[in-house]
Amino acid sequence: MTRRGRGRPPYPDILTPAEWRILDEVRTGATNAEIAIKLGISPYTVKYHVSNILGKLELRNRRQIATWQPERERLRLPQMVGARLRAFLAPLALLPKPLLGVAAGAVVTLVAIPTIVLAILLTRPEEPVNVLLTPDPSPSPAAPATATPTPTPAATPDPSPTPAPEASPTPEPTPEPTPEPTPAPPIDSTPNALGIREIRTDEAFIRIEYAPGKQITEDTGLFFLDVKTGAVEGWQHVDGLRIATSPDNRYVAVEGALHDRDEDRTFSWDPARLRREAWGDGGAVAFEILGGDGDGGPHRYVEVGPSMEQEAEFNLPFGWSIHAWRPEDGLLLSSGGVVRLETGEVLTIERPGGDLHVFPSGEGFATVLVPGGSLVAQNCNAVRYDWSAVLTSEVAFPCIGDAMEGAGVRLSPNGRWIAATTRALDPGTDPMGFPVLATLSLFNAVTGEEVVRVQGATLPPLLGSTPWLAGGDALLVDSVLGLQVVTVGSQWGRTPARTVPALWMSLAPDNPSLVGSAQTVSTLDGETRATANFEAEPSMWVGSWGSTSRELRIRRRPGGIGLASIVPSLLPAIQTPPFDDSLTAEVVVDTCLNVREEATTESEIVVCLPPERVVELVAHPTDGYLVRGPCVEDDLYGRCVWVHVLTEDGEQGWAYADFLRWSGIPLAPAPDPPAPRG
Repeated sequence: MTRRGRGRPPYPDILTPAEWRILDEVRTGATNAEIAIKLGISPYTVKYHVSNILGKLELRNRRQIATWQPERERLRLPQMVGARLRAFLAPLALLPKPLLGVAAGAVVTLVAIPTIVLAILLTRPEEPVNVLLTPDPSPSPAAPATATPTPTPAATPDPSPTPAPEASPTPEPTPEPTPEPTPAPPIDSTPNALGIREIRTDEAFIRIEYAPGKQITEDTGLFFLDVKTGAVEGWQHVDGLRIATSPDNRYVAVEGALHDRDEDRTFSWDPARLRREAWGDGGAVAFEILGGDGDGGPHRYVEVGPSMEQEAEFNLPFGWSIHAWRPEDGLLLSSGGVVRLETGEVLTIERPGGDLHVFPSGEGFATVLVPGGSLVAQNCNAVRYDWSAVLTSEVAFPCIGDAMEGAGVRLSPNGRWIAATTRALDPGTDPMGFPVLATLSLFNAVTGEEVVRVQGATLPPLLGSTPWLAGGDALLVDSVLGLQVVTVGSQWGRTPARTVPALWMSLAPDNPSLVGSAQTVSTLDGETRATANFEAEPSMWVGSWGSTSRELRIRRRPGGIGLASIVPSLLPAIQTPPFDDSLTAEVVVDTCLNVREEATTESEIVVCLPPERVVELVAHPTDGYLVRGPCVEDDLYGRCVWVHVLTEDGEQGWAYADFLRWSGIPLAPAPDPPAPRG
């Protein structure tokens, strides 16, 4: 028995039933989103089928799908069957005459089969038949009829050889000309009432498609890496302008033009009259009407849909900016409050200012008020509102402002938790990496209760990305051991594989295991899912996510970025309530750790501390808690930091920081370096 190959068997029609259904909907003018809702599938499934239809029918865009006539293809079918039948009968002339009668009988039966199939295909009421074959340019001559021989009674075979019949030459098949492509229907470029007009895509943008793994030689533009297939779609502006994109990756845009990737349509406008201001759900776009008198009065905005026709109009007070927009609910969150677009009513918030954070769950939003400019802990506030601008909770908590990377406050995507750097003792003097005794705390955003304290951790320096994993119940932190995961349940999560600098990492918004980097999507464990094969060095690129993890957006990273950061200096540990504010650490060496009078291996040893001995970290009268000093011979982490400690016996001195761990739940068993240390 022959085993059929794996995969779906080929469908006998040019399009599958699913593709015919999509084609019928496209002909109605429906968008991908509308088709998805009607058929109960995802917009990306619709986009996939549309792409297959374009490829199979050799069409260029949706307009050609709308004008494609399957009836033309039906007319080719009888000629196609005749041509195929002549090609099938030709080899019969080569058979010996005794076998010719048997073969001829079989032919009669076989000829009936295509006839029946032809009748069925030409009368299918539900689905059109599409056979992309071109008929012969000139009719072929009819083959001469062959009479069926009368059977002869069996006789003794003649010992003389029977001469072989002369072979009839097989007619050469007539080459089939390539069908002329159907020209795309002209675009109506008449500006609408807003002055927005449709243009050809190549008037504003250059689109380049790359098969999975194909090398990308371009080093400018915006690229979308499909996480599932590995294919890459690149976009460049004809004049080299920097391209922006909507949160859902549907639109790519520059000032004065945008392209709808779902509908394959491009629009332009006069940037002196309109300014694209905000993206909304469902393909909505908000434009500000420019050209006012500039007297400080309200600013006028219009909402348009994918067709770029005006659907609504609203005003905002002078100086307000759009932060988030919910067209389906008629609500807009601005820097001054919530606006009901239908009535123009403004719902002001009680504590304006600070960073606005919208919860993906739709429950509301929060504003976080963080004092900056200092590494001393101050009071911060997180204020939560519902979409009626009603204050639902306000909490105060200690925090260190965003004076540098590693400090600051980060609200979880679900709005339930707050991560804040609450202590950074001894910032040191190195402008690019301050060694500190760092503490990171997690607070309940509703009650303000501190639920987890992580000694020896800071917020990782993720450029423009949140350190919270999707779902908001686990956090990425930085330590002397690199990146770690901490859960709000006071547990260490799986340790991520740090294959790229943390600065260029981006956590997926809807998948807690996916990480985007320079040009690669991988799991936290380091398993590669998709890679864009750029010719330029990976360090030149940075990846970021939109509102989903279906595509990673990749562009050339900005140059000249140098971030001052605070760097933890002791091995981390998780502490749980009730918290003790004393600074205690444990010794993690094999035999003993030397405590010296000065922060150098040449200084006199005060005491050698055994493993698991607990010490208190205290400030030196003149040098503080930490100093940089010479590294010991077998330095583990390259920090070369010494910590001033006080033993249980009252002895003080300097110990090498690599072999001290904060008291609490350790991350993993400490390494076993040789003794003595320091």
